[in-house]
Amino acid sequence: MMQQNEYVLKIMFGSFFLATVMSALMRQLGGFTDSIVVSHLVSPDALSVVRIWQPIASCMFIFIGMMSAGATFLSARGIGAQNYNKVNRVFNNHLYYVLFSTLLVIALLLPFLDVLAGLITDDERLLPMLKPYIHADMFAIFVAAVCGVPVSYVITNGSPRLVTRRIIISQILNVIFDLLFCGVLDMGLPGASVASGLSNLLAFTSLVDYMRKNSKIFRLRRPEKICSIKQYRECFSIGLPMLISALLAPALAFTMNSMVIGKLGADGMYFFTIYFQINGICMLALSGSNTAITNIGGILLGEEDFDSFRLLTRRIFRMLILVMVAVSLLIFLFPDVLARIYGADDSLIAQCYTPFRLMSLAFLPNAISETLSVLYFVQNHKKLCRWIEIVTNVGAIGIIVVMAIFTPELIWYILPVTSWLLLLVMVTMAYVVHRKNPLYAWPTLENTVPSNPAVTFSVPYTTKGVEDFLAQVHPFVETCELPDGMAVDMALEELLYEIVETHEPHGSKDNETFDVRIIDKEREFTVVVKSKGPIRNPIYKYTDEELADIDENNLRRAILSRLCKNINHKYMNGINCIYLNYKRS
Repeated sequence: MMQQNEYVLKIMFGSFFLATVMSALMRQLGGFTDSIVVSHLVSPDALSVVRIWQPIASCMFIFIGMMSAGATFLSARGIGAQNYNKVNRVFNNHLYYVLFSTLLVIALLLPFLDVLAGLITDDERLLPMLKPYIHADMFAIFVAAVCGVPVSYVITNGSPRLVTRRIIISQILNVIFDLLFCGVLDMGLPGASVASGLSNLLAFTSLVDYMRKNSKIFRLRRPEKICSIKQYRECFSIGLPMLISALLAPALAFTMNSMVIGKLGADGMYFFTIYFQINGICMLALSGSNTAITNIGGILLGEEDFDSFRLLTRRIFRMLILVMVAVSLLIFLFPDVLARIYGADDSLIAQCYTPFRLMSLAFLPNAISETLSVLYFVQNHKKLCRWIEIVTNVGAIGIIVVMAIFTPELIWYILPVTSWLLLLVMVTMAYVVHRKNPLYAWPTLENTVPSNPAVTFSVPYTTKGVEDFLAQVHPFVETCELPDGMAVDMALEELLYEIVETHEPHGSKDNETFDVRIIDKEREFTVVVKSKGPIRNPIYKYTDEELADIDENNLRRAILSRLCKNINHKYMNGINCIYLNYKRS
């Protein structure tokens, strides 16, 4: 009996994860380079100005983030279900919301920006630079918000490498414009902000051709015809946990910073800052895996491919545990080396052993908690996600405050104790959900019973493999009692032999397989075939006149187009996905 393996999923996840991590690295590298250029061309104080403005600028994206989280959830599900009309509707609603809400916020803030600058700082060196900078930064914020909408759909649609390319182009242009505006034209810090917005806008044009080819998703419609209160309510309802997290996270960070500075002073803050620096590096892996759960996992759930979703989550947890345990061990065993890397003197090195070793114990529970939270979100456990964000954030703040008042000498024990305790609370809450509905597996809450009968096979790229698969799957197709049962058998045969015959064996491994999933729904029967390699679309709608002149190489494609009237092809994350859809009526 052929069973599903992880080969195709490994290709998809590897392609997506690498592109996502590379995008994050390019952003960090670009920010680092931009900081160096601006500090030399403008003033070292320019970095301080940017730093004190960033938290306020980030607040402008909080409500956009809530809408974006809900839109990403719905678009991934829609792509998996081949409901591109719904995806396009979500895209248009998302775009218009971001466009108008950003314009509204900027319009309301513009008359008061000088007052806001005075509230942020009264430093006589920084304030004169801050006022013109935040006026110019409104342009950069608007461009980043609006261009970020289509970019997120390019990622969800399975092309994160295009986004990585766009980021690289943007960072190169940013440096060039910095040199022009700040160095040549002497525009100062406002010039750096204009450079960021302009480079972002020009780099976005690299995606225009892709969006035009995928017009089913990116086609613009008139707002009065497409925008819907119901759609916005649905997106806000799904994205509400993200809003709760965005509102409570700054309070948690402020509480931690205040406690460390108040009890341990500058030395304590030094250790705490290094912890967050290392945590930021770990977040590269975490952001890649969590984005994969949201996008690849959302598409798999839209396809009702629960088996592949389980394989994806297992692979992600294995990778995260390996990475976090390795990082924790290195810090636990060599805390003095880490301190030396960050330029600590001998007195700080002597103090670093206990803080670093204790804080290293928090990386693993933090990663598991974050991943479980995203996993619950993508499976639409909305109520649980909301309570998790409230309980974990408020609980962390409460624990920190209590320990700071009664046991300040145990301050470094707070991070690991709180992290493991909150993970325990989270899985306990998940267990309550599992007890109410035993169909959800604990602690991941994955659905163990599919809503429709389905089978999944991993087929070798050989003629023998296809023959064995067809012999095994034929009884399942027969039991479905389809009006087009014979056409399904023939279409499967033609398509699979086409895939095997066009497969490029050079450099391939013996264990290479492609996946075939068959889902029997109430109104529709769907076959999903996923194979690795370059873009290879076997679909072509031949006219009757063209059939007379068809050659041998295209014979299978011509037959296939006649055997299935509703056939779709999509290339996502290095995988060709082919969907054969048959109506039951």
